[in-house]
Amino acid sequence: FGGFTLKLMQIDPMGGEPVEVADLTEPLGGRLIRFGVQRFYLSGPSAISPDGRTLAVLATSAQEMALGQADGLWLLDLETPDAPPRQVAPVDAFQAGLPPWQDQPAVPRGLQWTADGQGLVVAALSNDLRLPLLLVSYVDAASGELTAINDYSDVATRADFFVLPGPGQKPRRYAIPWTAAVAPTANVALLLNDLGGVLTISQAALPGGEPRIALQRASPGHEVWTRASAAANGAILVYGLLLETEALSE
Repeated sequence: FGGFTLKLMQIDPMGGEPVEVADLTEPLGGRLIRFGVQRFYLSGPSAISPDGRTLAVLATSAQEMALGQADGLWLLDLETPDAPPRQVAPVDAFQAGLPPWQDQPAVPRGLQWTADGQGLVVAALSNDLRLPLLLVSYVDAASGELTAINDYSDVATRADFFVLPGPGQKPRRYAIPWTAAVAPTANVALLLNDLGGVLTISQAALPGGEPRIALQRASPGHEVWTRASAAANGAILVYGLLLETEALSE
């Protein structure tokens, strides 16, 4: 095996030949920018900022659970191709919301820019087959400061996720998101879960608002669809649902 090259290319939507913007083989080393359909969340492993100036990518080792030092969230300056990629959040930062007993690391699986272009929402999955934990975080693009939107570091035991907190209430297991989305016209993250025949969508103001239930309806009963996409008019397609969102008033 002679290794591989990793290059950023651009092509005119009207056609023509691809043009090399930057060669990332050396800066990112053995890290891979992976892509799949329903293996990823939000916009996938890479996305261009709303102003078109910055490309955000999630770089991952060939063996994801190795958590290499160069793994994590990187930003590339599209206006200065010679500028080196900047790691704004190492993969270790996305482990903070895991409970201490969880032995499956949280691997970043998707990102999306916020409406104002100042930060990114990143979804990292701890893929425990018995209790998968999807951690959703906000990362400030300038400082790299990470704010957890859902945090399970205070859950002492696995059994605590299944304890009934009170009459008519649901165990904490019901609040773990299955997938996430970001409103394209407001700095709001949406967390979606589908348990017990009820699909619940919670919203959290960014960077660190408490998730609150925004919508509940009968479960569509289909397989889990993780990816989400958004349109400039505020529409969101997530989990087979087409949602209409509005900009928040000042």
